[in-house]
This record gives sequence, C-alpha cells and structure tokens, in this order.
Amino acid sequence: MPSVAESPVFTAARALASWVGGGRAVTPSIAIKPALVPDAALALGVACPVKVRRLSDVPELQRAWLTAVAAGLVTIEGSRAVRAEPAPALDVEVWYAALEQVIAAQLTDPCEVDSRICCLVTLDLLAEEAPPLGGALREAVEQGMRQRGDGDWRFVRLADRHPVDHLLTILVAQTCGKGFTLAGVLTHARSIGGDVRRVGPVFAIALGPGGRRLETAVLS
Repeated sequence: MPSVAESPVFTAARALASWVGGGRAVTPSIAIKPALVPDAALALGVACPVKVRRLSDVPELQRAWLTAVAAGLVTIEGSRAVRAEPAPALDVEVWYAALEQVIAAQLTDPCEVDSRICCLVTLDLLAEEAPPLGGALREAVEQGMRQRGDGDWRFVRLADRHPVDHLLTILVAQTCGKGFTLAGVLTHARSIGGDVRRVGPVFAIALGPGGRRLETAVLS
C-alpha cells in the first residue's frame, strides 16, 4: 500500500525539487520565472504552452511547485529557490497545508472572499447522506455562500468554468492517487481522538479533534 509520501502529489513535488537542485531563479512572488517554466514542465512531463507569461499558465506545474514549497522540499533564499537538504518528512498535515496553498492560488471566488470558504461549503454539502451532484451541487454551494453572507454569485459574472467544477478538479489532482486508501489517515486521526467520515460516493475527510479537517481524499 503506498504511503502519503509516495503519492503522486509528492512524487511530482520531489521531481520538481530535484529540478531546482542547487538553485533556480524565482519571481518576487516566489514563483518559477516564466523563462524557466518550459524547462520545469519538461522535467515533470507535463504539457506547456508555447508562450508562457506566468507559472499559472501551467496549472499542473503550479500545483507541484506550491506543494514543493509548502512541504519544505524547496526553500527560498533571496531571489532563488534551492532543494532542501535533507528532504523533510512528508505526512498528512504537510499534504493538507499544500492543498490549502493550491486552493488559495488556483481557485478564485467570484465575490473575492477567501477561496477556502467555497471549499468548506462544498465539502459540507458532499458530507450529506444524499449529496447534491452536478448542477445541483453548484446551486447548493451558491445558496450556501449566500446564507453565510459570503457573497451572492448571482450578481457577478462567473468565469467560463464554475468555481465548484474548478475546485473538484483541484481536489482530484491533489488527492493521494489511485490505489491509495485512508488506512494510514484513519490511524493518525483516531490516534489523536479524531475520526473519518465518507462524504458522498467519491470524497472522504479525516477529522481531528473539534472537527478540524486533516485530509480530503478521492476514493478509488
């Protein structure tokens, strides 16, 4: 059984850290410089557009970069990134911290509130016994955001892709991968007085004391 550290998410982050090696230039916002993005994408084996303006032009690469930085696999020294030596331990808490960074960077709330709120509202809905799916899930999230007072998406122009659809893409991309089970997460959560609950047919959440979320995983 693969461990969290062996998941595709961290495998990609480690590969990117190897590419960084002894030093690569970064922007003031701590992103890979656009001129280096094609080379980094090649190192990860992901597609890259001919013209790159910023790291976010290659979402898969941006996710791996944010994960590598959040996990401490890459450290920033001035205007350069370097591979951390020795590599830090990778566990569920590190995975969750990386997920938060990816959501903050790649998910934009139409009303410009913290994008993690959309994530929590969506996961709460998926936690229902008969969770809404597809268009019903989108409508339910919009209603939930309104009821919380976090904005009314009906009065703003949504992008080509609905935020909920984008969020689910991120969650799937950042999961621990096909074949990974929640056994290790269950053990960890229960050891600190937490629990794990199934949320609909696809997602599961590990909960710590007080309901703090430790992990969201896609079940395969």
